[in-house]
Amino acid sequence: GKDVNDMINKLLSRGIEVRNGFNPMHNQTAFSGFDYVYDKNNSLVLFNNTVLIPSGPGMSRDIQELVIDEVRNLLDN
Repeated sequence: GKDVNDMINKLLSRGIEVRNGFNPMHNQTAFSGFDYVYDKNNSLVLFNNTVLIPSGPGMSRDIQELVIDEVRNLLDN
């Protein structure tokens, strides 16, 4: 697989705002005192191996194509 942090850094250097997946609840201060029924390791693996790319109804077609092209380029190389 691709190195997620390398991919994030390359996209950021191209002006595309990306970040890791959503921070697991057990890492968030507001939820630190709660017990969880799921495997915390699974949520960390997902967080560390997920890239959130720009999306939304306000994105122009040109920006959508730019993001898609840059992500494809990184995945192909």
